[in-house]
Parts: sequence; structure tokens; C-alpha cells
Amino acid sequence: MGKSCRWDVVLKKAMATVASLDGKVYMIPKDMSEVVLYYRKDLIPKPPETWEEYVTLAKKFTKSLNRRSPTQYGAVMQGKYEMWTFCAALENIWPYGGEILQPGTTMPGFDNPGTVQGLKVFEELAKARVLPPDSVDAEHPEVAQLIMSGKVAMAIQWSAFYVEALMDPKKYPEIYGKFDIAPPPGVRQADGSIHRAMYVQTICLAINKNSENKEAAARFLVWATLGEGARIYAQAGGSSPIKTVWDSSMPYTKLGPWVEAYGRSVPVHPDITDIMMIGSSWVQQIIAGSVSCKRSCQGAEPGDFRLFDGQRVNDQMRDKGRI
Repeated sequence: MGKSCRWDVVLKKAMATVASLDGKVYMIPKDMSEVVLYYRKDLIPKPPETWEEYVTLAKKFTKSLNRRSPTQYGAVMQGKYEMWTFCAALENIWPYGGEILQPGTTMPGFDNPGTVQGLKVFEELAKARVLPPDSVDAEHPEVAQLIMSGKVAMAIQWSAFYVEALMDPKKYPEIYGKFDIAPPPGVRQADGSIHRAMYVQTICLAINKNSENKEAAARFLVWATLGEGARIYAQAGGSSPIKTVWDSSMPYTKLGPWVEAYGRSVPVHPDITDIMMIGSSWVQQIIAGSVSCKRSCQGAEPGDFRLFDGQRVNDQMRDKGRI
């Protein structure tokens, strides 16, 4: 690797997402995404700093609760049964002290006060009917559509949407200049500081171990992720986690300090996908009003993750009445 292709050109939070159980790096981050707060800056001069403030503002800008509200709904959050829903929900859970593994172990453990409190945000929003009905099946495209419709005042959405829709005045003129981004809300501490968490993930490239052209593949991989290809990718709208890219273009000049201060990725765990899917099912059911945040967090027994994989985990949990 040449001098311009050293590992230290990659953001530390991006490298944290490719950690492995044995400590080896098997992939190089090609793209980095985060979940952030989008808010109508023409309506909300200061974005909410805490989840309590977020709920209060969401109620204020919901027409059924405030007939003078210029927006129909106060907020939209992802609720579809797929793992990215729980990825976003971790921004609610982590600031309250909730974790998805039992402290000091590799066993899943959701039934703790922090996780309950974090998921309670979804419960309060659902009960107040400040979320669009589509939220229960919403992921990135549906959240994007609701933002572009002008029906919502705030949204928890992927950072990629900023480049996709908010930087070009010709693409979506009806919302251009109305929305801004902020770090996700958090929890106010006793000293007045705000404890936040921003979910970070990467898309990575690796070399197939059966490749007959490993050397050529390695050269391309280095060029595409650590060299000039990273800049070309960023210029085309990608989010290359190279420090110089993040220091020179919007919205990364904003995102960079937030990622450094609040960025977190999920722990390394052989059953992490199953764990996230079960968590996503709870978020969806809480938004739908079919289960309480307390009941959902009573979920998985450690053994459920050791004997089954994929859909079978979810089938077993459903049979036991926990999802």
C-alpha cells in the first residue's frame, strides 16, 4: 500500500464497523451512513436536544393535536420489520443506557430500564398519533417520501437522503431550503450535558477467497476505497469515509464532528442479525399499538440465539409469544 493509501486516512468510526471477533480486518469501508435528525428549520428555530423535547415538538406540529399546525404530522420514524429499523432505534436506546447484550457477556439482554425507556419514545408517539399511519411499514424510501411531501415537521432518517434530495434546488424545489439536519436527540444528564448516540454503519468491499485474480482485485479495492476512486465516488454522491472527503464537502463537514462525538456501531456478535430483527419486530408492534415497550423488552432468552438462525429464530420467538 502506498503512502496515500494508509489505514489512518479512514475515519476511526468507519474502521470500528469492520471489527471482527478475531481482531482481523476482512473488509475495507467503501461507504459510511448515519441516522440523523431532519427538521423543518423554517418552523423549528432550534432542533430538539432531548427525546423529551422531540416528543413535545412532534405533538405541537401534529394537526390533530394542534389545529394551527402547518404540518399534518409532527414526526416520522422507521417502523418496518427489517433490521435497519432497530439500527435507528438504538439512537433512542443507547442514550438511556440500554444495550442489546448483557453487560460483560455475549448474551442478548433487552430487559433493562434503559431499553424500556428508549422504546417508550415510540410508545408515546404512537399513542399521541403524531406519526403518519405509514410509519408502521416505513423504511428509507417511505420516510423520504413523507419528508418530500411536506406533511411532517421532523424525521429520523439516513444521512444519505441529504445528498439525495436536499442539496439540489431543482430536484425537489418544494422542500429545498426548508429542512436541516442535526445530531439525534439524547438524554439530559445531571450536569446539564446531553448524552447522545448516532448509529453508524458502512458498506464494505472484500476479496472473494476463491478469486483467481486476487492481486488485481486488491489493487482495485485499494484504489476504489482508499485512493482516487474514493473521491470520484464521493463526487457522484457517495459517502466515502475518507478524512479528506469529510473535511471538504457538505453535509460531511457537519456530520464529521457528530460522528466523532456520538458515533456507535453494533457489537460484534454471531447472531447480531437475528437480534436486530427481533428488536425491529418490537419497534413495529409498539408503533402499531399492539404491544407495550415494557412487554417487548421481556423478549429473548439467550438459548434462542444459540440453536437457531435466520427466520427460524423469529418463528420460535413468535411461537413463544415474544414477537
